[in-house]
Amino acid sequence: MPLNEAINHVRAKLATTPDLKVLIHADKNLPYAELDNAFEFLKEVGALKISLVTKTTQGGGL
Repeated sequence: MPLNEAINHVRAKLATTPDLKVLIHADKNLPYAELDNAFEFLKEVGALKISLVTKTTQGGGL
């Protein structure tokens, strides 16, 4: 899904369901600044519940 489409989708979902749980999947290849931007965006559009799942290159999770 293109980023702009994903942003619009998240905005629409949170507008109708503000208590929706948002889950972000990331691995060590994602720059911290991009993760920070994602959290900031979610806070700006009203996300109340945000979780982060990280994975190593071997597929394990934290």
